[in-house]
Amino acid sequence: RAPADAPPPRPSPPAADRPPSRLPQPSPTPQRSAPTPAVAGSLQAQWEQTVRDLSRTKGSKYSIGALLRDCRSDSVHLSADGAMLVLPFRNIANLDRMKEELDTPGARVRDTIENAIEQTFGTRYSFEVTLANGNGAGSGNSGGGGNDAGRPARSSLQDSHLMRTAMGLGARIIADQQETPN
Repeated sequence: RAPADAPPPRPSPPAADRPPSRLPQPSPTPQRSAPTPAVAGSLQAQWEQTVRDLSRTKGSKYSIGALLRDCRSDSVHLSADGAMLVLPFRNIANLDRMKEELDTPGARVRDTIENAIEQTFGTRYSFEVTLANGNGAGSGNSGGGGNDAGRPARSSLQDSHLMRTAMGLGARIIADQQETPN
């Protein structure tokens, strides 16, 4: 029962007189324009976009985007035949980490990177990881070798997964000898 001195309830206005609903509208998702095949002027921008796309992608051990950030966009280039993207790493440790990710069986890191490149560049490129010029090993896929920067040449023993892990924990190589069976 309503008290006697309460005003009578007001009827709600018809739908046409009501103000429009203020419910949040979903924001349209930004659509990237269709990618175009890589040209020299936009290669750097496309590489930067690829790295951003992979920024939160985790490999078996390392963040793929973080490793690829070591390849400066002004250093990334197409191979002479234009079929392969060359990714020069500035830091040999990051090159070794990327090689470890690429060599991990079942990780499919190579496919993930190639798919991101295809999405950004509009063409599926395979890629090659190298050490950037001026970092002691020149270019090439070996990840070691030259001692232009005063670094001793790396042996195959140092490229071992276990040796890299031990050295990462502080171990040092005292002597590098190959034992020959008698």
